[in-house]
Amino acid sequence: MSNVQNGSPPPSDTLRRIGCQICGTQLLSPKYILCRTHWQLVPEPLRRTIWRLFNEGRIRDGYAEACGSAVEQVRERLSRTAREGRGGAGLPP
Repeated sequence: MSNVQNGSPPPSDTLRRIGCQICGTQLLSPKYILCRTHWQLVPEPLRRTIWRLFNEGRIRDGYAEACGSAVEQVRERLSRTAREGRGGAGLPP
């Protein structure tokens, strides 16, 4: 089963962090950009784009920008959720 189907974030060889780029507390393999909880908050079309650009380990043009957009969109969604008093701990409402 592919990672797109099981909801796991794609590997990232260009973004070298040992924690989720949102919460930073969940230790990840350096090849992932977000923990599973926050990856699920990335809009599905953008998740598919990131996987397509990753292309079985060969990073294509636009990958870093798409990953940056994913992180930005999740941060915005969490901020909006907090302002509206919904959700908690980075989870969807």
